Amino acid sequence: MSFQPKKISAKVRAGDIGRFNPFNSEFVMGSFKTSGKKFRSAPRGFFAIEPAANAIYMGFDYNNDGIISVREEAFARFTVQINPFETKTTTDKLVDKFSNPKAKGKIMFKRKVLDDIVAFEPSINKDKLSPVAEMFNGQLIGGTYPYEALINTLLDGQM
Repeated sequence: MSFQPKKISAKVRAGDIGRFNPFNSEFVMGSFKTSGKKFRSAPRGFFAIEPAANAIYMGFDYNNDGIISVREEAFARFTVQINPFETKTTTDKLVDKFSNPKAKGKIMFKRKVLDDIVAFEPSINKDKLSPVAEMFNGQLIGGTYPYEALINTLLDGQM
C-alpha cells in the first residue's frame, strides 16, 4: 500500500441529541471525523467510553440505523493505563469531559514499527491508549493491529 502517513488524526466531539445513541446507557458517546484529504469521504465514526471496564471502543454505524451497538459495531477496543497514585483515572477524566455536549478532543494514531509489523500507537488528548485490540462482530480478534488495516478501516468505514 502506498498511502502510509506517519500519523493520522481525528477530531472528536461529544455526543448530543440527534447524533449516535448507544443501546446501553453505561457508555459515554462521542463521534470522530478523520482529518486529511485522503479521509475526506470517510464516514463519521463513534467513540464510546465504558468507565466500568476502563475500555474505549471505536467504530462506525455499519447498518446505518442511527443506533450504535458499541461492541458489535466497533473495529477497535482500547484500554487506558491506570495510575494508582492519581485520585482520578484518565478514563474518569475522559468520561467527565465527553459527558459535556460541547466537549471536543483529538485522537492521534502514530505509526509504530514492531519487528516486521507496522502497527500504531493511539492517544486521545495526549493520553496514550493501550493495548489495541482488533474487533469483529463484537469479538476480540487479538494479536497486533496492523497500521494498514487501520487505514483501510478508516477509509472504508467497514470491517
